Amino acid sequence: MTAIVERQIRASRCCVVIYWPMSRFFAGFWPWRLSRTSMAHVNSCLKYFICGVAVTLSIACGGGGDQNPVAPKAITPQSIVLSIRSGSGGSTQQLSPNGILQLSAVVYGTDGKVMQGETVTYRSSNPTAAAVDGNGQVTAGTAGGTTNITAGIDTITSNTIAVVVPNLNGIPRTITKIRSLPGTMVVDQIDTVTLQVTDYFNAPVAGATIGASIDPACSVTAPATTDSAGMMTLIVSAGHAVGGCQLGVVVANVAHSVSFTSVVGGQPVAIHFVSGALIGTAGTTSGVAAQALDKYGNIASNGAVTFTTRNSSIATISAGSTVNLVAAGQTVVRATVGNVVDSMAVIVVPAGQSYVTTTPSMSPLDTGALVNASVQIYSPSPIGSATLTITWDPAVLTYVPGQASYSGQTVLNESAASTGTLKIAFATSSPATFAPYPTWLASLSFRVSSTAGRNGTITTTPNDITDGSFTNILSTTQAISIPVHTR
Repeated sequence: MTAIVERQIRASRCCVVIYWPMSRFFAGFWPWRLSRTSMAHVNSCLKYFICGVAVTLSIACGGGGDQNPVAPKAITPQSIVLSIRSGSGGSTQQLSPNGILQLSAVVYGTDGKVMQGETVTYRSSNPTAAAVDGNGQVTAGTAGGTTNITAGIDTITSNTIAVVVPNLNGIPRTITKIRSLPGTMVVDQIDTVTLQVTDYFNAPVAGATIGASIDPACSVTAPATTDSAGMMTLIVSAGHAVGGCQLGVVVANVAHSVSFTSVVGGQPVAIHFVSGALIGTAGTTSGVAAQALDKYGNIASNGAVTFTTRNSSIATISAGSTVNLVAAGQTVVRATVGNVVDSMAVIVVPAGQSYVTTTPSMSPLDTGALVNASVQIYSPSPIGSATLTITWDPAVLTYVPGQASYSGQTVLNESAASTGTLKIAFATSSPATFAPYPTWLASLSFRVSSTAGRNGTITTTPNDITDGSFTNILSTTQAISIPVHTR
């Protein structure tokens, strides 16, 4: 009621303010003269017209309205939509241990439109399974389980995305090598490898069963399971033979190549010459080679061999392993490794003289081994034919018939081989010299006695040798006997 009275008062004031000047205008400038009565009617009409207009304008313009108009309604958050920014869609997500999932939240206002710049708070119902940071990045936690991820502003909460992390606690994933095998092991050596098994969260796995495998040069034994710290020590034993040992392990289908070692020979206990004897003419040189062997016949570690000769007037050593044949005669080359010593025969034939030999392929002879002996002839003069007799001790060497090989110009007579005698005949229609190096005639096979420490000889005796004119030159040919012994 008060507002209506106030509007009427304002309208009346407006009428007075407008009517007074207007009435004076008409009274002074009206183009025709009116009677006083007519002028009064005009003024009355003019007054009501102007006042009506003033009241209308006052109401329309709010001159008589409220002084506090209603403001437009503010837009506020109404809903939040949570979705996957990276990974597959859906309301449930599988997240591997230590995995990461990126979420995105979109805020919608009361007008149904996206509101930019709104800050939401991300929440995880089970942070132990998976936690979420302020940017919506979900990280799998330290244990398996399920968590519900939401985003919110004040009392408004988004839809839920469930994140499932498999429970992989105690499931073997990694095999870590704590202690490796050495780079090399000698035969019969025993060493250890220590491993630790951990799960997907790098926690030790106790009670895990490890399957171990290794190359035949070694053997491996392992305890039944890992201890409380996930540790296990495997015992690796080198065998009797040299070679490589690759150790591999498997735990719950997790395979790992753990360690590699090379098995080398043990300490030297014997020396083996690669030839049964060294034969040549005075004034020439020849190389000598020998190997230090361990108790299993492997090349020994730390087995550098040094050479000397027993009689330097017949042969000397230079440059470590070169034998200088000085004068006709017979001596030995001694090979030494630490406290181990062995020797090989050196036979020096007078310069210009022919000779024939039957030389085993090694010295000393391994008991029970099958060895070859090479029959060779040397002659600086042309030879047209020759007959030879080869003898040996049957208690040391047993001839193996049918295993011999020989040139097409050579004939073997094996009829007395069981008693330690064999005959060879050689003839050629084109006599030739067999120098400066000996020429091979045949290879014979022998089985070495199974008794170690036996000694004997192989002797090659020329019975008949002729030159190109079939003249006997036997007097210039030397029979040679080579010592052999079993080891």
